Amino acid sequence: MLISVEIDAWEAGDTLATAYDLLASPKLGDAAGAFAANRIVERTLRGRDVSDAFFAPYAMDSPKSGIPNLYETGAMLGSVVHAPSGPTRANINCPSPTAKYHQEGTFRMPRREFIGLSARDKSDMLDEVFTDPLMELVG
Repeated sequence: MLISVEIDAWEAGDTLATAYDLLASPKLGDAAGAFAANRIVERTLRGRDVSDAFFAPYAMDSPKSGIPNLYETGAMLGSVVHAPSGPTRANINCPSPTAKYHQEGTFRMPRREFIGLSARDKSDMLDEVFTDPLMELVG
């Protein structure tokens, strides 16, 4: 038994127009920024860097133990914010004065790069911010 479906070019055009509208939406940059800021905090709290590798451990003579998660008082991770900088762009900022020391490292502290997105983060962001909403629109 043959099963077939007829595709109308106008339907495909409508789907492409919907995708274009979503890409041009001023909400896209804000949604991407919110996703990125949240993912950075969540991943950092799990003790993982932008490459999704565990942070360098504490020094042997440190009074701290366990996996570093850069959350001592909560002030630094609590300062991670996003702001749209265009329809499809956003800036992620961490104005905490200690963020730079963790991000770049010092002569006494290893680099623990936490601001940024891993390949997995980017893939998840694409799904959550673009693909899932597009599929809902074209349903």
